[in-house]
Amino acid sequence: MAAARASFLKEGRDRKLYFAQDIAYKQAVEGGVNIFNLFFGFRKLAANFVWLEVDRYWHQGDMFRMIPLMRTCVTLDPQFVDAYMVGAWHLAYNATAQMPPTPQSLKVWSNKFQACVGEKESYYYVGADFLKDGIRNNPRNYRLYFDLGFGIYKQKLEDYQKAVFYLSEAQRQPHDTWVPRQLCIVQELNKQYGDALAGWREYAKRFPELNTGTEVASRFIKRNTGHLYEQEAEKARAAAQETTGLAEKQALLEKAGRHWQDARETWESIGSTYAEARVFRMDALAYIEEEDYLSAIAMLDVARWTDPGKMFLEASEMIIRTKQKAGIDLTLSERKWVLSQEGGDVCIGMPEDLASGEGQGPRSI
Repeated sequence: MAAARASFLKEGRDRKLYFAQDIAYKQAVEGGVNIFNLFFGFRKLAANFVWLEVDRYWHQGDMFRMIPLMRTCVTLDPQFVDAYMVGAWHLAYNATAQMPPTPQSLKVWSNKFQACVGEKESYYYVGADFLKDGIRNNPRNYRLYFDLGFGIYKQKLEDYQKAVFYLSEAQRQPHDTWVPRQLCIVQELNKQYGDALAGWREYAKRFPELNTGTEVASRFIKRNTGHLYEQEAEKARAAAQETTGLAEKQALLEKAGRHWQDARETWESIGSTYAEARVFRMDALAYIEEEDYLSAIAMLDVARWTDPGKMFLEASEMIIRTKQKAGIDLTLSERKWVLSQEGGDVCIGMPEDLASGEGQGPRSI
């Protein structure tokens, strides 16, 4: 620690913090002096000085020197909310900007994070922990919950369950209008269509003067309605397969058919590329039931290119499954995708109960 202490004292002299330069660390510990009573009432001032150094290292591209200083900054001033937010942004976004995603087979199980991580992904979790520390010290500040739910769990880790949790916490605090919007969007991504639908209706009532409160809400209300009808139809079909009673099975299949038709009518009323792609997907599923696999594949190909931003991955996966079911050869890129998915979510050092799926359940949030 000699080099770090010398650097600290030099920077202290540069900033006129003379009272720090003659205190040896060992003597301070033995005398009951810590970093808080070292700076007495100047902690916030010292935190600002440290933050200037963080900013300087950022502009120099010296990312790794920033991290300990960011922690020092919030240790000096635990209510420095912007330091938590900007620090987590540096960790999850700037530090990882030039890093490629780690293939699942090369990720290593982390007991600390209870997840499979590579070099890039570890920064996401460190950034999340940084924001969680900020939440512990500032439990009423919605921005910390929002950045954790939206900035890291939604955007970076695509862990929509945890994103919903933290965005819900953000909404419980005094918040801005974008918080409930993002919560509803993430609920849709997490297939909580009923919750998202209720949220958008409430949003439209709360903010009728905003375009986002009327036009955007109206569009998402219709979209989640379509998804909800599809979901209910699939549940009814699944229940029909499980039941042995002929009358009950018939009633469930009729219910599924009504919901399926309602979903189709909803999608056709929206008039967006995403809605068109959902209709093509429904047509493809009908072809699959008829075992007309070539027509289904053709329809799914139309669906994924109608709205490639939202439907490409889902439709592409359906094409692969349909080809496998029909015994049709996969393309080279499709074979590569299948190989990449063979290990599932398993990684190096993962506990056996989790790797086998036996221990999977709600993890710590």
